[in-house]
Amino acid sequence: MKTVLTTLGISLLVLAGCAGQKQAESNFIQENIDNAVAQETIQTDIIEKSGKILNPRTIDKDGNIVYVPIDDWCSGFFPGNIWHMYELTGDQKWLPLAEKYTEDLDSVQYLTWHHDVGFMIGSSYLNGYRFAGKEEYKPVIIQTAKSLSTRFRPAAGVLQSWDADKGWQAERGWKCPVIIDNMMNLELLFEASNTWNRLKRSTTLSSTTRIFRKTWFPTGISMLPISRMNLAMLRQLPARRPPFTS
Repeated sequence: MKTVLTTLGISLLVLAGCAGQKQAESNFIQENIDNAVAQETIQTDIIEKSGKILNPRTIDKDGNIVYVPIDDWCSGFFPGNIWHMYELTGDQKWLPLAEKYTEDLDSVQYLTWHHDVGFMIGSSYLNGYRFAGKEEYKPVIIQTAKSLSTRFRPAAGVLQSWDADKGWQAERGWKCPVIIDNMMNLELLFEASNTWNRLKRSTTLSSTTRIFRKTWFPTGISMLPISRMNLAMLRQLPARRPPFTS
């Protein structure tokens, strides 16, 4: 009887510990969502009061917010944040803001001189399609994929990150630079390849395979954060929703 009671007591302690851990995890997640809402509210209030569409990127040494033009490689991140606020909270106040900040990036779909267009539009338009079912965003996503695919170099089997004939890139002696951020473009390409027949899936798979080979250590540790890999690679699995239709 004593053994049974002891076992029961230990089991109850374990269950109580698990429940407490789950509650702590839940509180941690909610606290972070609440903090994100507070921070994004401050920034969107600043933007809306300005009467302009501003795109924050960072803070300078004097504590001032630095805003960037739409062709800056970080321009899609803030609209993406607002889409995530909408998805995380379900608060309708975020929807028109996300739409407005996203649609200001419309011309990015035609940029062909760097690879960043993939995640500039992926963070903004693709999240709008996911979280709000914005069917009208599909043509922009597909055109971005077309623009991005012009950077595919068949001989190397990769997407070239930047042009190497001007700017600071020209000073490095590079011929076909490819950086790890290129992986963030692949999710948009996988999505668009379901629709755009000219964008062969092999283009994306070739880039993925070659970048993975160059970013894994023999020990099995990757230089690429697992979250980015999941975003890009899990899209190869069977579709969880109907693919785009042209």
